[in-house]
This record gives sequence, C-alpha cells and structure tokens, in this order.
Amino acid sequence: MKLIKPSNISGEIMTLMEEADQKVILISPYCRFKYWKKLLNKFKILKSRNIDIEFYVREGEGETIREVEAINIKPITVPRLHAKLYLNEKEAIVSSMNLSKSSDDSSLDIGYKTENEREYLELVDFYKRYILKHKKQNSSSIGNWEEKIYEALCQAIDPTLSMNIEENIIQINTGLNNYEVFIANDRQCFLRLNGILSQHEFQQAQYNKGELENNIGCRIELIEGRYGHYDMIWATGLENMESDSFDFLNSDEIEKVINVIIRFCVEVDNFKMSCR
Repeated sequence: MKLIKPSNISGEIMTLMEEADQKVILISPYCRFKYWKKLLNKFKILKSRNIDIEFYVREGEGETIREVEAINIKPITVPRLHAKLYLNEKEAIVSSMNLSKSSDDSSLDIGYKTENEREYLELVDFYKRYILKHKKQNSSSIGNWEEKIYEALCQAIDPTLSMNIEENIIQINTGLNNYEVFIANDRQCFLRLNGILSQHEFQQAQYNKGELENNIGCRIELIEGRYGHYDMIWATGLENMESDSFDFLNSDEIEKVINVIIRFCVEVDNFKMSCR
C-alpha cells in the first residue's frame, strides 16, 4: 500500500470519488461537512453522474446522521463503528480520517491507498464481512412504510392485490388496474403516479377531470394511448422532494408518500368502478 501524507488524505479521497464509474462506498463514523464546499460539490457531481453512494456511519451519532441526510443520502448505521474506509470499483483508502472539515483543517491523520488488486480485495473482504450486513439490517426497517401502503390498500380495495418495489418503482396490481409510482428527477424531485384507463374510462375522465382531480388531491394528466399503448391517467403527487429515491425518504416524506399513493389508487379504482 502507498502511504498518503497527512495534507493529501482528503484530496485522495475526493479523487477516489471522482474516479468511480458506478459506485462509491464511504465508511466514516463521524461526519461534519456542511461547510466543506469542495466535498459537497463532489457529492453533487456523483449524483449528477448517477453514481450509487453507500454511506456508513456510527449508530447513535445523531448529528452525523443529520449531516448525511441533509445531502439526500440515507446513512447506514453500524454499531460501534470506528473504521474509516473509502472505496470505488478499483481502489480503496483506509485512513484514520473521518469526513470532517475540522479533520482536514487541523487533525494529524494517516492514510494508505491500495496499489494492486490483492490489497484492494483484502479491504473489500473486510467491507463484505463486517460492514455490508448492516445495509440489509437497515433496509429491513424500510419495509415498515411499504407494509402500511400494502395493508391500507388491501383493506380499502382488495386483500388479494399485489405490490412490488424494484429499481425505485413501486408496482401495484389491485385486480382492477396496474399502477406505477416513482420519484422523477428533473432538476427537482417529485412523485409521479400512473394507472391504466379503458377508452370509455378515458372519455369519462375527460368530462369529469376537475372532480377526479379534487378526489385524488393531485394535479392529473390524461394521456391518450397511441400506436398500441394504453390510455393513461398520470398524477404529480409531491413536488420539491428532498429525496431522489424511495430508499432515501426522510421521515416527513414517508407519511406524505404513503398518503398520496393510497389515495391515488383508491380513488382511481373507485372511478373505474363507477364507469361500469
């Protein structure tokens, strides 16, 4: 491994982030970077390139968790975490330095960067053996809000409906309809929902758009299907969201997302029933 001089450690970590092709793994128990403009800009660049970011912090460190959440990344908490490790697909840095501006400004830290595949794989093995399992443990709590949606829809519509989440898309089949929900990102993040309409339902929806929009509680669009595509009803549920993925919803957004999805599916299903 190559020794990194103390004054170069943060620069090497940021270069590692820049040179990622698909994924960055950041393991830093304590973080203080809200005034560290250079690092914050690196996070923005990673997001603009659609680089996946896994960010591990020490469990119970509230201020650190809030710092990471403030940049729209959901931190993964690890009990008693003290290791500091930074990886992309090709190289890794192990260091005594946390992602903290004060550490960069005034702390005396040491760091080493991998120079070959064997060294890199040793650190990847450490990550897989001791760190990665906490991602699964953290993600299990996400199912709580998914379960709320599923149970509410089963009660309101059909106990046999199905629901699946894959690649940031929620797919719901109520028996009457197929729905999709996702977070769109076009300069700003917003919740988008859609469902299928028959030709008759589409015509009725055009006549009753105002009432339907009021019942759903969202701005809706009616898109006529062409070239073999279905007629669709689209809604924009939440605008100016902080999160760009269902994996990273903050506590305020979770309740809003739950309510919008339930109301949209229930009201569109009720509308379809009224058209029979």
